[in-house]
Amino acid sequence: MAGMAQATVVGNLGADPEIKFMEDGKQVCRLRVAVTDKAKKDGTWQDVTQWFAVSVWGKQAEHCGQYLQKGRQVLVQGRLTAREYQDKDGATKTALEVAADKVVFLGAKDGADRPPQAAPSSSPARPSPKAAPSSTPKRDDQWEDEELPF
Repeated sequence: MAGMAQATVVGNLGADPEIKFMEDGKQVCRLRVAVTDKAKKDGTWQDVTQWFAVSVWGKQAEHCGQYLQKGRQVLVQGRLTAREYQDKDGATKTALEVAADKVVFLGAKDGADRPPQAAPSSSPARPSPKAAPSSTPKRDDQWEDEELPF
């Protein structure tokens, strides 16, 4: 679609995921993702953190709610929107929100060094290319619910 801003965000969860159920029974999982960069301010380098509100829908929301926790690193791909709101002091602020198409769980929940895994997507499966057996992890569209490695 023309005019839609696509975003890829890699950061850490600032809170545990929140699962909510809509009136029609659909699940949505809300994530708060922090991305910290260095920026020079007043001659010194400082950490600058940008927060993103992420909404994840359907089966992927269920997996995020079940397997993610505060501090876990994720990669999120989706549609970016900006929303203005008034903070408690009446100042106008801008919130960046991502409607996730894909969430990839990075690192390992127990701190072990394993390859990243993706939460199964609720979008239609793409045809998978034939590959020789290897230790490479399956792509996100190849996981069956019973095979999730986390």
